[in-house]
Amino acid sequence: MGCEHVFLQSVEGNGIGAVAVHPARKNFAVCEKGVSPNIYIYNYPSLELYKVNISLSLCLCGAVSIAHFPQASQPAPKC
Repeated sequence: MGCEHVFLQSVEGNGIGAVAVHPARKNFAVCEKGVSPNIYIYNYPSLELYKVNISLSLCLCGAVSIAHFPQASQPAPKC
């Protein structure tokens, strides 16, 4: 039994800054590089795009370099 590798291209074309896998392993997030980097959340294993988070429009850094899904027991961060 072998492993299957699937490569996803950057949606915006600027590259990937970070990837995070949900603790339940049913979703993963792909954080892009760029002026207003988006975060794309995909369902796994279908690789269907679930959600696009575009709330980083004020990000001045040009990339997201770390991503994390909180554990179920952790409260959601407050902005």
